[in-house]
Amino acid sequence: KKAGDAAVALWNKEGAPRFMQPDSSAVPPVSLIEAFLYSSASSNKPDWKPVFERCLANGWNITPKFSQRVWYFLLMTAGSQNDAKGVRTILEEMLDVQVSLDLIESGAVVRAFNALT
Repeated sequence: KKAGDAAVALWNKEGAPRFMQPDSSAVPPVSLIEAFLYSSASSNKPDWKPVFERCLANGWNITPKFSQRVWYFLLMTAGSQNDAKGVRTILEEMLDVQVSLDLIESGAVVRAFNALT
């Protein structure tokens, strides 16, 4: 958990000012974003959400390159945080980029669906 906290703090200090500004056209490497999302998820912090939202088609458009593991952690985190809107956004994006739920561990899907009820 502490490693995740450190990664989130580093992103907030170094990554966010470069990539998250409204007028920024810079697109971060997918590996950096995946690492941040994993770290944020492992720390169970809500920091993942604005970064994920920036990854969508109206932003960096990098979700088609996400690994299955990142989708798993996103669903687990949004579900754990009882973030129904976040779960819906993740599931809609998974459908848009044709991620198979068959490849996602069932625990993450169950946790995400529980946030919707």
